[in-house]
Amino acid sequence: MSVEIRQIVGRAELEQCYDVWDHSFDVGRPFFQMRLDHDRSYGPETTWGAWVDGELAAAIQIFPYRAYYGKVVLRIAGIGNVATEPKFRHRGLAQMILRQQIAWMRDMGFDLSLLFTGIPPFYQQLGWALFPSAPVYTIDLQSLKVGHEGHYQIRKTRPNGDTLPELMAVYNAMANGIPLARVRDRAYWEDWMTWSVEQDPVVWIARRANVVVGYLMATKTSADPRTYAIAECMYKPDEEAAARALLQRFSLEQQETSPISLRLPLHHAFTRTAQVEERGAGTMWRGFNASRLLEHVAPELGRRWAAMESEHRAMTLAVSMGDALAFRLRLGADGVTVLPPTAAKVTFDDVCQLSWTDLLSLLLLGQVPERLSEKHEHVLGGLFPKSFPFVWPIDHF
Repeated sequence: MSVEIRQIVGRAELEQCYDVWDHSFDVGRPFFQMRLDHDRSYGPETTWGAWVDGELAAAIQIFPYRAYYGKVVLRIAGIGNVATEPKFRHRGLAQMILRQQIAWMRDMGFDLSLLFTGIPPFYQQLGWALFPSAPVYTIDLQSLKVGHEGHYQIRKTRPNGDTLPELMAVYNAMANGIPLARVRDRAYWEDWMTWSVEQDPVVWIARRANVVVGYLMATKTSADPRTYAIAECMYKPDEEAAARALLQRFSLEQQETSPISLRLPLHHAFTRTAQVEERGAGTMWRGFNASRLLEHVAPELGRRWAAMESEHRAMTLAVSMGDALAFRLRLGADGVTVLPPTAAKVTFDDVCQLSWTDLLSLLLLGQVPERLSEKHEHVLGGLFPKSFPFVWPIDHF
C-alpha cells in the first residue's frame, strides 16, 4: 500500500475532498462547497489529503483566523472536516495528515490550534488538550424588565451591505473584550453572508439617538427550519440595556415564552440574571511554541502587570517545561519581556515548572495549577485572570 500525505493541488483535488466529506457527514456536499467556494481567505495550502495507491482516502481542512487576546491578536488554526472514506478507515490516515499539519502550523507561526469534537482521546494523542467551553445559560424571559425597549429604536432586517458597517462597528467595540473572539474584517462578513444563506440569518438592530448601539442575530435551526435560534448578541460599552431590549423584542416576535438556553461569554448582559445550565466541554486547544506564544501576548501581559498593585518592582521568572529551561519572563516597570534560556549563570527570583497543559490553562482559563506556590498564584493569577475562550456559533468551523 502506497500512502502519500500532502496539500491538495488544483480544483479537481478540491472536488475530490468534497466527495470525501459528502460520504462522511450527514450535512451534504453543498454545506462544504458553499463555505470554501465563497471564502476569499481560502487557499489550497490549508486543505490536506491522504492518497492510498493514488486514490484520495482522507481529507482535513485547516481554517486560519485571527482572534483577540485582550489588546493583542493571535493567529489561530481551526481544524475541521476531519474525514476518511469508509473503506479506508482504521489505518491511521487522519492522524498521519494531522501530524504533518502540526509541523506546517508550527512552521507557519500559528500561536494556537482549536477544534470541536466528541472524541477527545483521538486528538489528545497528538497534543491537543480538552478544556471547558463557556457555560450554557438559561435565560428566564420573565426576568426581562419591561420598558427597556422604549429607550431604543429596534428594526428587524437582513444582514446586507447597507447594515454591515453598523454591525461591524458594534462587533468591534465589544469583541476585543471577549477572550479569543474572532477578528472579523469586512471580507469575512461579506463571505459569511454568502455561505450562511441556507441559515437565512435575521438581525434586529437597536439604535439610541440615531446611533446603532447593539444587535441580535438569529439563524434557522436544523431541527426545525421554521424556528430561529439566537446566534449572537453584541452591544457597545455601557449599552447592556440594548441587549435586553433586543432579547425582549426577539422573544415577542418568536412568541417564545419558555426559557432560552444560550452559550455566552462571561460578563455578557444576559448572564446577570441567567442561571448556569451546564459547563460545557469539548473544545480542544493545542500550542506549538511556548516562548513565541508568550512573546505575542507579552504586550497584554505587560498591561496587566502594570495594573497589579505594588508589583512594579522588577522580577524574573524562569519557566521550565519538562526537564529543560524553556524561557524566562522578565516583569518590570517597562512591561513583560520573554527571554530565551541562557547557558550563562543567571539569578532568578523563582523557577516555575509548567507543562503545555498548564500554560494553556493559564492562557485560556486563568487557572493556576494547584501545585504552584502562593507566590506563583499571586503573580500568575494577576497576569492571567479568570476567563473562558469564546467562539460565537457564526464562527464555528
